[in-house]
Amino acid sequence: LKNISYILYMGRLHIIKGPDLLLKAYLKLLGDFPELHLVFAGPDAGFGNQLIEDVQKYSIEKKVHFLGYIRGDDKVGAYTGAKLLAVPSRREAMSIVALEAGACGTPVILTTACGFDEVKNVGCKVVQPLPDELYSGMHSMLSSSNALEAAGNNLRSLILQKYTWKKTAEKYLSIADSICS
Repeated sequence: LKNISYILYMGRLHIIKGPDLLLKAYLKLLGDFPELHLVFAGPDAGFGNQLIEDVQKYSIEKKVHFLGYIRGDDKVGAYTGAKLLAVPSRREAMSIVALEAGACGTPVILTTACGFDEVKNVGCKVVQPLPDELYSGMHSMLSSSNALEAAGNNLRSLILQKYTWKKTAEKYLSIADSICS
């Protein structure tokens, strides 16, 4: 992934996670950002073959990469090397990958199904889980490298202020204390 500009998808390749929505949005982005690649990192959960077929159908095999499951330094490297993380989920409780990306200073675009609308307060995007919405949000973010960098830095600050293990433990202890008092 060195020396390429890319959007990162991190997660299972499953219909509920919306990788097909991201691929459709990416196809539109290529017109304005022809140097941009799309990287799927995550295990196949029954939808990988369909994505590969779609990539072949549109003849973009050199632009779309499937890494499979990654972890550790490879995962951190994927986050830090990405222009942005896209989480196109149709349904999600809380996007852990958005927290991980934010901790790495990587801006995110999420859908309204991800349960983390707070990111829009720091310059990231929250859109409906639709290809056109994802396209518009990513286009807007990618059009300003200064705003993109600021969104990543602001998201990192938000994560460090509110979502570290220590902060989460303090919240739970406070709740437990109020219940027991």
